[in-house]
Amino acid sequence: MRASRTMRRLEVRSGSCARAAFDLRSTTPGPAFASLQHIVRLAPEGIKLDRTLTNHIEVDRARRALTSALISFASQTGATIVAEGIETRAEVEALRALGVAYGQGYFLGRPGPLEAADPPAVSADVLRSS
Repeated sequence: MRASRTMRRLEVRSGSCARAAFDLRSTTPGPAFASLQHIVRLAPEGIKLDRTLTNHIEVDRARRALTSALISFASQTGATIVAEGIETRAEVEALRALGVAYGQGYFLGRPGPLEAADPPAVSADVLRSS
């Protein structure tokens, strides 16, 4: 019951944000969500694949299968997939092979102060092949 009320409040707030031109992003199931129903109900513009999915994705068939399903869902609903927590070249290659175009993580670049960022040189589109 409590989770249901929380979900309704989130839907109302996300609707308000959407009207104010904010980009609504969602995280995958795992630590943040108990079920895929939340993703369906929120209809996010983007889905972040958290570290629980990207970690060792190159050797874990179940992680690849779930990622593939989420990519298919995103494609059919117009959402963007962003893989987070990428720490190895093997993870980048596996995510590229699955069709993930955007990513973040230590392998791609360490976090740093915003003053040091060079926005024109930074591309979120790092997983797409050249």
